[in-house]
Amino acid sequence: MLVAWISSQPFSHKARSLLASVDARRRGSADDHSDGNQKKPLQHSPWNGSFSFWYKNRLLTFKSVQKEGRIFREEEISVSCIGRSPDVLRELFSECRAEYLKLVKNKTSVFEHRDRGWKKTRAIDKRPLDTVILDERKKTALVEDIKDFLDPETRAWYSRRGIPYRKGYLLYGPPGTGKSSLSLAIAGAC
Repeated sequence: MLVAWISSQPFSHKARSLLASVDARRRGSADDHSDGNQKKPLQHSPWNGSFSFWYKNRLLTFKSVQKEGRIFREEEISVSCIGRSPDVLRELFSECRAEYLKLVKNKTSVFEHRDRGWKKTRAIDKRPLDTVILDERKKTALVEDIKDFLDPETRAWYSRRGIPYRKGYLLYGPPGTGKSSLSLAIAGAC
């Protein structure tokens, strides 16, 4: 969220180190200099370095460092300011969060298990549930069951009884029969 906001600002082009990517899932700002031969725009984002910028009349420093993880490389990002009050940083992060939430409003987040935990890998457009071909009664029953499970009262019920709060569904069938499509549509609906 922070890198996407910084990448969209004019001052980010002053960064001495940029990461360029053609993958549309990458964070960063699109390059307006693409020609008609490219299928995806080139994405730029600050990478592995630092630079200073002005935000609300305060000088801030952005720093990005690449670190080796157990399996994947990890990026550590920091923003610092000179002064006694961190309020300007809170305002910056609030603005970044608001912009990020606008970007992912109608998206479904996809997470993958990496190294030590779950990491968000991309956000894709929500798929309407009515685009999945399945008996409407089964679809409705499945969605209602999931919504009932996600209800905070259900979580409390599991907790009071010491039961692990988890539920699984087994979708089976040959490739191309809509298992992943159904999962993504349900994730977008719930």
